[in-house]
Amino acid sequence: MTKKLNKLRYIPITQQRWCCVPACISMIMYRHGIPLIAQEELGGYLGLIVPKDQMYLFNKVKTGPKPAGGYGTRIFKKQYYPDEAFKKLNIPLCMIYHSIDKFQSENELKDMLERIEKEDKDAILCFDYGILHDHSHRGGHAVVFDRMIDGEVRIVDPWIELPKLQTHKIDKLYKAMQKHGKAQMAGVWVFEKNDR
Repeated sequence: MTKKLNKLRYIPITQQRWCCVPACISMIMYRHGIPLIAQEELGGYLGLIVPKDQMYLFNKVKTGPKPAGGYGTRIFKKQYYPDEAFKKLNIPLCMIYHSIDKFQSENELKDMLERIEKEDKDAILCFDYGILHDHSHRGGHAVVFDRMIDGEVRIVDPWIELPKLQTHKIDKLYKAMQKHGKAQMAGVWVFEKNDR
């Protein structure tokens, strides 16, 4: 029998290329019984931009110069903020952004994640991929926060080449968020269901 502590709160969903944010939002939607839409469609409303040589992977997508935080969604722009997309797509969610700058220490980040778990809320974590995974690639990545286990953060990662379930030390996650920075929306994105 599985201990409640280790019970997974989300069904993992694998992302379409450059669609970590839409895949994470899809996991939250699925958890709440909200009908899913294609990741690239949701991504379009979130400012998805991809390299020109990978446009063929999508039905309809924009390309352009590589943004500072890397290819993917551009929710740091007002017109692409998730709440704008949710209104247009009639998705009954809203997002509250907690910038990495809000946390003065890794303990403050840990406290917030523990509260999110205790209150059974949903959150996406945004950070620098390379710092968290000891990889040379630098750019943003988003994952779903599942729970704290023995002081470490368990995440559900949509990336196809990584395990869906991972645990990471809070100090490493904190450093990865700091590296990605507030300008690129690094931090904790808390989602709440609302009635539309």
